[in-house]
Amino acid sequence: MRAMPNNPEDLAAVAALGEPARRALYEWVAASGRAVGRDEAATAVGVTRALAAFHLDRLVRDGLLIPEYRRLTGRTGPGAGRPAKLYRRAPREVGEEAGAAASGAAGHPRSGTGRRAAVVAALHGRGYEPFTDDDGDIRLRNCPYDALVDEHRPLVCGMNLALIDGVIHGAGGTGLAARLDTRPELCCVAIGEAAS
Repeated sequence: MRAMPNNPEDLAAVAALGEPARRALYEWVAASGRAVGRDEAATAVGVTRALAAFHLDRLVRDGLLIPEYRRLTGRTGPGAGRPAKLYRRAPREVGEEAGAAASGAAGHPRSGTGRRAAVVAALHGRGYEPFTDDDGDIRLRNCPYDALVDEHRPLVCGMNLALIDGVIHGAGGTGLAARLDTRPELCCVAIGEAAS
């Protein structure tokens, strides 16, 4: 049995993500990697705009999303209308137990989902927020050890590389390989096709 998080803010975050529509909105906003509006988020997860606004604002209140305001039309000055409220993932860390409890992740997913999907699911369950970039590589929007990176980058990046190698190996014969590839706003590890 996993220990419950001790931090009251982490408990609130777990509670906020316990509601399925709210969790879907959070995961979609986090995966988008940019600030998104209520209409776009509502359409993406299949809920009404009003319900999306309620859940997005609750996620802001619980510190999981941050709002920003911007005119989307590009018009400025009088008559340009009010700026739209947009949402992006907060740069906040939720304790390891809280993140795992919220995602319901424990171990590798069921067999039959495909080995690449198994790697993506395992990384998602550990807080890396994987996505596939335009080149077909698996990139990671979040580094669960981000708080240590500035002071211990070689250690943290080397540990991430070894950990992700282990996830790939655990999925068995995926044809994937992890490599260090540092880019702004992303984890230092990228996953691509293994060299033949």
